Amino acid sequence: MPSSSPAPRLAPNVPRFYAYSLLSTLSFWFPVAILYYQACGLTYGEIMLLVVVQSVFQFALEVPSGVVADRWGRKYALLIAAVSKGVFLTLFLVGDGVGVFILASAVLGIHLAFESGSDSAFLYDTLKSLGREGEYRQHEGKAWSYRLGSMGVGSLIGGATAEVSLRLPVLLTLLAAVAAFFVALTFREPPHHRSTRDKPSVAHMRHAAGVVWNSGSIRYLVLFSGFMGAAMLTGFKFSQPYMHDAGVDLKFFGAIYFVWMVSSAVAARNAHRLAKGLGEPLALLTIPVLLAAHYFFLAWTTSLVGVAVILVSQVTSGLVRPLVNDAIHRDTPSSHRATVMSFAGFFQSLVLMALSPLFGVLADRHSLAAAFGAEGLFVVVAGLIPLALLALHRPSAAPTPPAVNVEPGAPTS
Repeated sequence: MPSSSPAPRLAPNVPRFYAYSLLSTLSFWFPVAILYYQACGLTYGEIMLLVVVQSVFQFALEVPSGVVADRWGRKYALLIAAVSKGVFLTLFLVGDGVGVFILASAVLGIHLAFESGSDSAFLYDTLKSLGREGEYRQHEGKAWSYRLGSMGVGSLIGGATAEVSLRLPVLLTLLAAVAAFFVALTFREPPHHRSTRDKPSVAHMRHAAGVVWNSGSIRYLVLFSGFMGAAMLTGFKFSQPYMHDAGVDLKFFGAIYFVWMVSSAVAARNAHRLAKGLGEPLALLTIPVLLAAHYFFLAWTTSLVGVAVILVSQVTSGLVRPLVNDAIHRDTPSSHRATVMSFAGFFQSLVLMALSPLFGVLADRHSLAAAFGAEGLFVVVAGLIPLALLALHRPSAAPTPPAVNVEPGAPTS
């Protein structure tokens, strides 16, 4: 008689999620993207326009994509994300004018919106169905380390293959995206509360917004995640001109990106250990403290030492997702999990759209140092205030449960 346990059906989701995480972010074109745009005739102004187009589409679809994941399934949202990634890279590969690249950027925004929230909800609900939700932080950290590690390896290889042709790294990334789509096809949809399927999408979004707003812990974590994520992304866009000003030869960019991504992957892989050792509040506090200190250092000096200090921002980048997402998932009902996570992405996109032109103007009209200094001040204020409010909201939070070891058969980085 077949077992009614979900374990035989859902257990393969975990290693397959690792594979999807690795392939979906295996980006060979990352360290040469700006050079590729310039080779196709785009100006700096047109390149920034593409960033805005991507952000607008991601911003507009963040919450609706979460509704799709909650009402029709996390797997289908991830399949839409995978298809969108393939279409974006195809357009990116054949593009030779700003019009095609604008369309490609719009499709990239769709990809990011549908993957945001759906992936972590898929993993959490799989583990919850297996009775292993206490392992989420460890599994999320491991999957995130695969994503960051694949970006590092892709940067290393992409930098070398770009010497043959700038289109070759794009083609290799497209092949990885196709492989990610086929892995997503093998996912088994984990059970989650489906009573919302009979409710209108607008009502579902309104209810999810209520979950975020009425739960103080989720509200402050969404603010913290959005502020820190946007601060990391805007600051990282200045890394290439900073390296150039510091005298780093272009041929070393790929190797440097590799080291940065690997350091971020190591941090993500060990985020659960940091939370266990320091406790969740102090582990979260390390993120704005380290990020702000690194920005102030970059504002103070432009040097090869500063290039090494950028490692600090990559460490904080590796910590944010496993630490914050675990805390949000614990307080979020399954029926609205993906939509709540999409609200977090929605808020980050909103902050990103506000900060990008502000820091860009500072860099253009003043200097990179001024932009980095402003980034540091923003991180201090926007990072510490939500954490202080979170601590006041739950001063007697329960200690972090001990992590459960991952099964020996799981893939390793």
